[in-house]
Amino acid sequence: MTTVNSTQINFGGHEWVVIGNSGKNIYSSQPDGSVTVLLKSDEAGGGFGGTMAFRESGSTCAGAYAGSCSNPSDYHTSTLQTGMVTIASGFGKELDVITERTLTATSDGIGGADVENQKLWALSNSEWNAINDNGVSSYPSSWWLRSPYDNSRAFVGGFGGGGSIYNLVSFAVFVVRPAFNLDLTSVLFTSDASTSGSGKSAATTTSGYQSAAQPTGAQKFTFLTSSIATPTLTLNATPLTFTLAAAPLLDTTPNTPAGAK
Repeated sequence: MTTVNSTQINFGGHEWVVIGNSGKNIYSSQPDGSVTVLLKSDEAGGGFGGTMAFRESGSTCAGAYAGSCSNPSDYHTSTLQTGMVTIASGFGKELDVITERTLTATSDGIGGADVENQKLWALSNSEWNAINDNGVSSYPSSWWLRSPYDNSRAFVGGFGGGGSIYNLVSFAVFVVRPAFNLDLTSVLFTSDASTSGSGKSAATTTSGYQSAAQPTGAQKFTFLTSSIATPTLTLNATPLTFTLAAAPLLDTTPNTPAGAK
């Protein structure tokens, strides 16, 4: 089974740690058969895109903030929130297995209007506290949380993992550390085939491996190399040897129409 605050996965070229599992721990409203993951604490380079402000310069909603928020510490349309959208856009096909989440001002620890259909999101201050594992919540740099402290300040996850702090939303020295909800029902996990401790026996998910239908009748294996003389397939540690038939060569001779010279 997946262990919260222990299981790590590689996804989209980055390492993530599971912080919620089918509605338990972080993000209690996540659907069954899914996990919530957070960018791993030892991610090289301090996360995505370096440091940024929670919301660009200023401490009121006048000027550039007009029409976009009630207070600068509102997550809706903040630099942090739009930064998450930008990061998500670079994932490609991986986005298909990320379940969107709507953050509401009444229950999800944000200021301002609801933020709908978010693939990636910053943790709230309450979600940060619910991790309750310094090894998971620590990070090389302090990172923005989505929750307001007051009108012009927002919470920050301290780099040591021991507690959150807060600072002005225009203070552009904190990094982005995304979380998201991964749908396990359409994900095939792979792992090291070794038996030395971290092999297949340790690569379980919520209820074991995701199953695929067992094929019946003849099976076809296609090899894209001619260097395999006597290929061997191992099933349950029993060698299964089979012959390799060369694929027919394509006739590349151009056709000459009748009567042509």
